Amino acid sequence: MKEYYSYKLQVSKDEGLHVRLAGRLYQQYVVDAFSYDIKKKNYFGTCLGVMYFVEFQKRGHDRATIEITSHKQKKEVEDEEAVDEINAYFDGRYICASEASYRIFGFPIHHRSISVVRLSFHLLGEKSCTFTENETLEKVVRCEKFKHSQLESFFILNRSDPNARQYTYDQIPQHYVWNETDRIWTIHKKGKQIGRLLYTHHSAGELWYLRLLLSNIRGPTSFEALQTINGVQYRTF
Repeated sequence: MKEYYSYKLQVSKDEGLHVRLAGRLYQQYVVDAFSYDIKKKNYFGTCLGVMYFVEFQKRGHDRATIEITSHKQKKEVEDEEAVDEINAYFDGRYICASEASYRIFGFPIHHRSISVVRLSFHLLGEKSCTFTENETLEKVVRCEKFKHSQLESFFILNRSDPNARQYTYDQIPQHYVWNETDRIWTIHKKGKQIGRLLYTHHSAGELWYLRLLLSNIRGPTSFEALQTINGVQYRTF
């Protein structure tokens, strides 16, 4: 009976039926039935998802809600794990001091043209190395002996490739790519990138002067070559 009255009230809403009589709702149990269905979220069918909104976050700067999905097909399993729909989203926001300006003139907010390769450098015998606390000193020295740094591989490249000698250290990434696995520089084939030497304060002394030499001298083959001027090798840079 409940389903019948529910159906009639929906399909016959424009046929002039009276649902009030003497200020009292007609067929009160029908209204109670509707209220019961609404409480169960079955009035409009089964609930397939829940959407969360925080009202105050809609004000101010623009926000973006990003859903992370996978292109891989989901495998059917008997016991599906519960999905946390809140943690499945990233909340992002663009913040700009001149919001009115970029909105009116349509200035781009974010742009990236080419990648920047950070070039490390060090003095002779002072390159950094990583190791675990359980490794012995002999093992660390043995592993790092054949593990060249970016600067040492740059010297090796200049000794073996005459074409590389026309570039300074910061120009090398435009023509060669650093292979982190083999610790060597290989010929650049596609894409664009530029190199930038790591910042060094002028109070660093020899390290700061080494940075100046690497930015101006083309094709050095060793630390000694950077210390040599007009055939005379000096003790410092």
